[in-house]
Amino acid sequence: HASTVGVLDILPSFSGLLLAKEVKYLTSLRDAAKHPFLMIIGGAKIVDKLPIINALMTKVDIFLVGGAVANTFLKANGENIKQSLVDDQNIEIAREIIEKLGDRLILPVDYIWDGDGVADIGPKTIMLFEDRLTDAETVLWNGNLGKTEDRQFSRGSLLIADFLARLTEKTRVIAGGDTASFVRKHNLAEKMTFVSTGGG
Repeated sequence: HASTVGVLDILPSFSGLLLAKEVKYLTSLRDAAKHPFLMIIGGAKIVDKLPIINALMTKVDIFLVGGAVANTFLKANGENIKQSLVDDQNIEIAREIIEKLGDRLILPVDYIWDGDGVADIGPKTIMLFEDRLTDAETVLWNGNLGKTEDRQFSRGSLLIADFLARLTEKTRVIAGGDTASFVRKHNLAEKMTFVSTGGG
């Protein structure tokens, strides 16, 4: 695009303040995050989350998993999730991650169903996630925890977002287009430490 590439060839160019902020927060997560460092992972496909899981596997203390990504892990664990959305092509990868992370991987313990499919995390899982997040010094959230496009299945994500918004002494970074849009829609973006505009 001329606006982001062409101009660089003909005018002196510099990164802007927003890009500098992205680099500052995302680099600090990778290289110097305060511990305990927790990551919340949601969204649809585990394959989309693999790069960030692999990049942070040795740096994140606890991974809290929801959304359809959790369905894939649950199925890999032998759970009966009926007709839930699952990334079947990557069940074996899910098993490998489960083995590598062990008890550092926290999966939902109950669900909200939409017919025969998991549509959101349940109340016990919300409490479990909040309990783990209470002790965190750094939190990175990428991917919604339910079918948030349907209001009745956005409760889990909304309660977790609201809980994070109240952890004012902690570093809370929201990344990924859907999650960033979600916290903005619910007027919680200003209460987070940083909301990335860089997408996935």
